Amino acid sequence: MSPRIVNHLRHSAVAYLALFVALGGTSYAAIRLPADSVGAVQIKAAAVRSAEVKNASLLAADFKAGQLPSGPKGARGDTGAPGPQGAKGDAGGTGVAGAPGALGADGPPG
Repeated sequence: MSPRIVNHLRHSAVAYLALFVALGGTSYAAIRLPADSVGAVQIKAAAVRSAEVKNASLLAADFKAGQLPSGPKGARGDTGAPGPQGAKGDAGGTGVAGAPGALGADGPPG
């Protein structure tokens, strides 16, 4: 082996050992434990208590609908800036003719 590889292995031996131990434990669990062997049945009632859950680690999706109370209504926000003017629309159709008007006064005699 080259001196560079030997030097690298000597300085990283503990890191490689930790890596192999971690991978070995995971591999052992994957091979020895049957599929779906740990689930809700194995976890005793009230085994996970509030003190064991890290604050702010749960999301709203972790709760059923209606379990979380809604907070107070917030203040109304500022009015937004007006948007750009839209394009001119098409001309409308001809409307229905109106009723005839009242007859006007007679003009002067001729």
